[in-house]
Amino acid sequence: MNCLNPDGGNPCLVCTACLAIDDGAQDISEIDAASNRGIDDARMLREEIRYAPVALKYRVYIIDEVHMLTTEAFNALLKTLEEPPAHVVFILATTENHKVPLTILSRCQRFEFKRILTSDSVAYLTQVARKEGAKLVESAAELISRLSDGGMRDALSLLETCISVAGGAEITPELVKNSAGVAGSEHVFGISEAILNKDYPAALKIISDLHNSSKDMGRLLQELIRHYRNLMLLKLMPDNPDTAEMIVIVSEESAAYQKLTQGYSLQQILKNLEVIEEYAEKIPRRADKRLAAEMCVVQMTVDSGQWIVDSGQLNKPVMSPQTPQPQVQPQPIAPPKPQSLPPMNSTQETAPWASALATVSRLEAETPAELPPPVAELQPVEKIYSFINLLKQKGIEVKER
Repeated sequence: MNCLNPDGGNPCLVCTACLAIDDGAQDISEIDAASNRGIDDARMLREEIRYAPVALKYRVYIIDEVHMLTTEAFNALLKTLEEPPAHVVFILATTENHKVPLTILSRCQRFEFKRILTSDSVAYLTQVARKEGAKLVESAAELISRLSDGGMRDALSLLETCISVAGGAEITPELVKNSAGVAGSEHVFGISEAILNKDYPAALKIISDLHNSSKDMGRLLQELIRHYRNLMLLKLMPDNPDTAEMIVIVSEESAAYQKLTQGYSLQQILKNLEVIEEYAEKIPRRADKRLAAEMCVVQMTVDSGQWIVDSGQLNKPVMSPQTPQPQVQPQPIAPPKPQSLPPMNSTQETAPWASALATVSRLEAETPAELPPPVAELQPVEKIYSFINLLKQKGIEVKER
């Protein structure tokens, strides 16, 4: 936008404006919103944008990590963003655009930068290494691209570190792993193979060696997540041509992946991914990160949450024994509270009650064991209602009068 001779929207890089920007023109300002996030900083910016540019056509303000601004700062900038001066352009950069208020997003043009493809990243890293006079192996460039996860800035930083460490020597994958502090592929494959074979000593020995070599346990879990993701995709789509675009593996690892996909089931891969994800989230808060990695590996090698700790049977996961459930004794059913009966007067019939009491006495003598304990202490009329309820429970039809 400031170039004097743009070519199809691209800067010419030779005009005075392009050269001034390359030298650090004062009309281009970059603001870190993480450290300048308050309302006072927003007010200062509003006062500053009133001045015209010194050498360029536009004054450009690049606000990095704009989502870190406070709500008050966003409100202070809202009016400026609605009606900015003609000579001012704001560039709001963020990796979490969902945290930017909708009132700000609705007033901006949105450009989303996608992750750089591995092939493009490898080609550019090779070009940079050639210009710097460094010898970069293609497999090492692929590893740098994979570790940077599609970010060119991280890839260039790691390449710069590798060039410094190499000291003019060839940059190999082993040198990249040592510079980045990650576990080598042989260690990751060794752990996954030990988990498949339920070989506790081999898996824990690898973790011990990596810890003694000052390898980051958190990065190890991230490598295991990427490793099991590759296994999942290769298991699901072994012959799909799109699989090669979705995973990044070097040619030397193809045979090892083929062997593991034949041994693992999809259920085992998914279970291990869940376990590693859980521990990868916890490990930054753990005091002993080595212990967390060891617990993660041990949990992946068992089928349940309990295993034998005897040294002679440590490699044999077992299911917890079934504990017999105690038999619940049925509680005696207390007779319901009888309804209150109207008092009998001399005009009411007493014959039905006398007949019922006689039946109750006969049944009480014949079946004393089936009677609830409180029945014997009830009044005669209450006994009648208690026996009626007992007979109904036995499925005997009772006609009440």
